[in-house]
Amino acid sequence: MFNEETITVSIFCIVYNHAPFIRQCLEGFLIQKTNFKFEIILHDDCSSDGTTDIVKEFAEKYPDLIVPIIQSVNQYQNGEKNIIATFMYPKARGKYLCICEGDDYWTDSLKLQKQVDYLETHPKCGLVYTNLYELRNTQLIKKKGRLASFDDLMIENSIHTLTAMFRRQDYTDYIKEIEPQKRMWEMGDYPLWLYLAYNYDVAMINDYTSVYRVLTNSASHFGKDELEREFRFAMNAHDIRYYYFQKYHLSELKDKLDIMRHETLLRCKIKCKMNIEEDVSFLRNIRPFRIKDWLIWVLVHLYPFPLTYSILRSLLIRYK
Repeated sequence: MFNEETITVSIFCIVYNHAPFIRQCLEGFLIQKTNFKFEIILHDDCSSDGTTDIVKEFAEKYPDLIVPIIQSVNQYQNGEKNIIATFMYPKARGKYLCICEGDDYWTDSLKLQKQVDYLETHPKCGLVYTNLYELRNTQLIKKKGRLASFDDLMIENSIHTLTAMFRRQDYTDYIKEIEPQKRMWEMGDYPLWLYLAYNYDVAMINDYTSVYRVLTNSASHFGKDELEREFRFAMNAHDIRYYYFQKYHLSELKDKLDIMRHETLLRCKIKCKMNIEEDVSFLRNIRPFRIKDWLIWVLVHLYPFPLTYSILRSLLIRYK
């Protein structure tokens, strides 16, 4: 089925200060049993904790398998939000692509084989993913997934990146059509999932293949002192939803998206009392403010306590 001289899967592994975890992550790649060749494109974003030395160690030990990209300046902090599209994707040779960040890891040695076999026999499928475990401190918790449609994903991103596989050609089309590298989206997977789910079939293999490490102060988890960053991350997800809402003319989702956005705004207002001018400026990037938006804004700032949130939520749902 496969040409031994070609690379079938490219694994994208983004690494930054993952010294305590990166060995386990790389071992999860190395245990993969396949009847095809794969490569590991390893991007170290100028780590300062010894991660770079580990990356170099593995790259020297497995030169035919690992493609290292070691940055001398932190690209993410310099404003480059889409590391994969900018630095890793141009080096990929695989027909299929998957992502696993350096603090997560795979446990199923047949993960790649199962997903490639599925995509090979289901040409209309653009994305296949699996169940996973969450690792909280030392406790492994089973997280059973469910098959998500485009409409489901517009409400919640329920697909964990480390469990997914997709086609390189579809990702190429996504880069050309959506141009994520030109947008200030905080997350790279969510807009891709939405694009793939809208244009292709989505499938789930009911196996547990991976471990997602839940850490505080990571890219998608926030400490108690990071409420403002949490707010902007949540609002950025709404920005992505509104982009696809407008692109695909999804008028039937408008009220639901508006309610979700207001709920996020109210919840974050109560928790961290964000500056009003920042809120208005940020939200205008999504769409112009309406009368309802201004009324909610006034109520939140006059009465910033949880009861107001409950009352306004009821009003939003009743008079949407």
